[in-house]
Amino acid sequence: MMACRLRLHQRVSFHRLINQVLFSSTVRLVGVRPTCCSPSRDFAAVKSQKIQPPKKKKRLDEACLERYQQYSRTYIQSWILQGKVHVNGRIVNKAGTQVSDKSVIEIKAEIPKYGWA
Repeated sequence: MMACRLRLHQRVSFHRLINQVLFSSTVRLVGVRPTCCSPSRDFAAVKSQKIQPPKKKKRLDEACLERYQQYSRTYIQSWILQGKVHVNGRIVNKAGTQVSDKSVIEIKAEIPKYGWA
């Protein structure tokens, strides 16, 4: 049984510490502090709080597809290029425009009777 003893004044890298743990049968850590911390703050208290994921924006054509599932992506992209899609009251002409989930999307177009003419 091999024992490793690390002193308080020694700064031990993470990889060296892992190697000692993996390749020795017993490791005793006495006052070891990681190299990333400053000497004045050995152990900091961690506050637990809810982490909220960042609000993600989507492409306009993808957002329209989610809201208006009865139309194809081709129709929606065509209407966007024609200027018949309004986002928050403004006309948007690019299908790749980033739109938030809370924005109001309106399509002011007619469905073609016989497909593409």
